[in-house]
Amino acid sequence: MSVRRAPTAPRTVRPVSGRSLRSTPGPTQSKPRESESTPTLATVPPMLVRAASDIDTAVELIRQVQAIAGDATLIVLTATDQRAAALQAAFRGPPTARRRLTIESCRNHAKRLLRELDPHYRRGVRVLDASQRRAVTRDLLRQLGFPATSAAVEHSLLALSRMKSQLGGDAVVSAFAASQQLELLSRYDRALHARRAVDADDLLARPVRLLRHDPARLTAGSSLVVIDQYNQLSPPELELVTAVAQRAGGPVAVFTAPDEARRDRFRLDFPDAVETELPLTTTPALAAATARRRVLAAWPSGEERRVSYQATDEVDEAGFIAAEIARLRRGGLSPTDMAVTYRLGATADTLQEAFRRASIPVSRVGWCADDHDTRLDVLAYLRLVADSDNDAAFARALGRPSRGVPAAAVASLSQLAGSLKLSLSATIPHAAMLSSLPARTRLALRQFRAQLAGWHALKDTMPLADLVDRLLEESGYLAWAQHRLAGRFPIGQIDRLRLAAVEFDRVEGRNWAGFVEAMTTAEADDTVRLVSWSQLAGRDYAVVFLTGLEDEAVPPGSAFTDVSALEAERSHFEALKGHARVCTFLTYALRRTMDGKVVVRDPSWYLVETPAL
Repeated sequence: MSVRRAPTAPRTVRPVSGRSLRSTPGPTQSKPRESESTPTLATVPPMLVRAASDIDTAVELIRQVQAIAGDATLIVLTATDQRAAALQAAFRGPPTARRRLTIESCRNHAKRLLRELDPHYRRGVRVLDASQRRAVTRDLLRQLGFPATSAAVEHSLLALSRMKSQLGGDAVVSAFAASQQLELLSRYDRALHARRAVDADDLLARPVRLLRHDPARLTAGSSLVVIDQYNQLSPPELELVTAVAQRAGGPVAVFTAPDEARRDRFRLDFPDAVETELPLTTTPALAAATARRRVLAAWPSGEERRVSYQATDEVDEAGFIAAEIARLRRGGLSPTDMAVTYRLGATADTLQEAFRRASIPVSRVGWCADDHDTRLDVLAYLRLVADSDNDAAFARALGRPSRGVPAAAVASLSQLAGSLKLSLSATIPHAAMLSSLPARTRLALRQFRAQLAGWHALKDTMPLADLVDRLLEESGYLAWAQHRLAGRFPIGQIDRLRLAAVEFDRVEGRNWAGFVEAMTTAEADDTVRLVSWSQLAGRDYAVVFLTGLEDEAVPPGSAFTDVSALEAERSHFEALKGHARVCTFLTYALRRTMDGKVVVRDPSWYLVETPAL
């Protein structure tokens, strides 16, 4: 059977909606009935269903999932062809019903995906057996001038398999050098490509790579995936079903044996998953998962304006945000119109991992100035304080403002540094070796190096914001830049940098290297923005996610020692809450891992005081 998608009537796509995208009314649709109690596909979270492995139980599960899926296509993936044939026999029915149900093994589904995703395989896919793989490898070894003995062939096949599946990584044991292995792999792939064939490894791995490289290849949102005997899938099959399910609805995975490692893998791939048993429609876990998402405010049109979510932990929180972003993207909202804010660097790391698994493009935004040269100049000074051996930053900061060191002198110093194998800064004490450098130039270089040493000594003791001020003033950069730009200097952006330093110091501690890294990251095109609280001001987004809204984090405990700081924190939160043009999501976790320990958290009292509908 072929994978078909249920046709949808024309509709008006809205950026944010409390209803599922399939039920959004358009010009030719009527509004869905509010009294429907059956969950829609968009509101059903991924489920891990503990059930027996017999055919009758699998059939009952599929029937219940069909009732939940409605008109959506249901894809059932099995570990073996025999299992798929048994389930197909149980669902023989009218053609209209079969068109919305596809049952096949992972390998057959991989063949189908290859034909759909790669134009080279549209006319068919050949899967080489073991003897055919040996014959191809033997010919390649002879072409490369290597022995083509049986042992060499088997050894080469093992190396090829490990390189392609990345199971061995850099520790692949081979009689060939790394360059020879890569050449063998390249020729092997070309030989199979010419035959319009794949081996057993690529049959499962190639569709996964295609989906992860270009998620738009597989239309999401109109299918729901059921994974039969989830804990019996091989690792390559597991990667395939995960990649397919992350771009469709669900998945609903049938879990039989008490395999905790596989259970943890499912939770890692689908953080918002719930564990349940049959029947699906009355499970308390399903109701609880839906109830944790609350609409706090709505626009007059009925669109969501403010939504809160209670996560069990930081992984669940990140999974919810990833799922919402995926839903909004399917509704037509550009990634650049969405921002996810964080206060702790650890939270940002968890979010980035969740986005990576969901194939959501994201860029972690640092400090930006309206004037591009100003941004590069200031970041050069920040980098130099963190690492005085950064030659690119040293060369830029040395000339802005001018310190009487001409470009020719910097070039001579660079040549000397190369011969001594030292950085530019470390070469300055040896500048006397350059007879072409005047005494005043060598003096200017020594003075600048002494300034760097003084700033570097303060980076672990002075508050970050104070060191930023001292750096820009003592270097003469601030006065020079204001004169250069003649009133167009982005002083507001420098104030934002100071605010970011205060925020980072309070939340992350006095870590200059971490602060520089956070400020350096630049935005990328067509990506969701991951920004700190202090960097959100002045930017325009349709949807904003405010994460980590827990007590002692928002507001932080340090703010309670100063009334003015507490008031500033509250006004900052209120400004961020109303920052988005369309919708703001407020999320918090009941448990969060802090410094390696699991800490139970209460929601922020700012969030408690936010009224609901």
